[in-house]
Amino acid sequence: MECAEYRDLVASHADGRLEGSELAAADRHAEVCRACAAARSASAAARQILRDRVGLRRVAPGLRTRIEAATVAKPVALGRTRTRWVVQGAVAAAAVFALVSLVQQPESPLGMVVADVNALSNRMPSLSHAVSPPSLAATEVLGSRGWRLLGAREGTWGTMQGTMSVYQAADGKRLAVHQMRVGPGFRMPEGGVRVGDRVQYWIDGVVLSLALRGDVVSCLASRMSRDEFASRVTG
Repeated sequence: MECAEYRDLVASHADGRLEGSELAAADRHAEVCRACAAARSASAAARQILRDRVGLRRVAPGLRTRIEAATVAKPVALGRTRTRWVVQGAVAAAAVFALVSLVQQPESPLGMVVADVNALSNRMPSLSHAVSPPSLAATEVLGSRGWRLLGAREGTWGTMQGTMSVYQAADGKRLAVHQMRVGPGFRMPEGGVRVGDRVQYWIDGVVLSLALRGDVVSCLASRMSRDEFASRVTG
């Protein structure tokens, strides 16, 4: 196998998608060609970083082909007898940003709610008092437990649309109240624990308490222990 042929397969080699004689030939070439071995390592490292940091699983159709086409290495002459292969840096960088922007967001609405709540600890989302918060009764109940309404915004969580309202306690702890419209076939996700008329989940340090009323799912969510959540939010 020559370098030109290997470079057409480097992404597949790094991903472990080669088989049979093609895999054997690629392995042999990477063992004797330092430049191609380095290209394989770089490809594998880039993919691992994206898996770890983006944390997503599915990509848009055809994206893999476009990324591989954009990062094909090209020969650069170094004098009369020497050449080396380089990946076009700007193109490669653009391809990586395209991957981050085109990879689908987590499909689970609860996963996106957790992402919202985690963001509250670092920055406030764009909130508006023009967006209708939860019912006045709910706001009064939370107010009696020490929660002050900061504002609300409209949003989309997976296939659901609705609003997120943010409350804050005197100690700076924040509580998100999501109200998401769902279709007639909606069922509560598996893995929850029923607590009264609500179903509770614990995901990545975030407590979520869900109730289905008609075509709206009400979700109370905050970063705290279950005991603290019970005493400060639902208790």
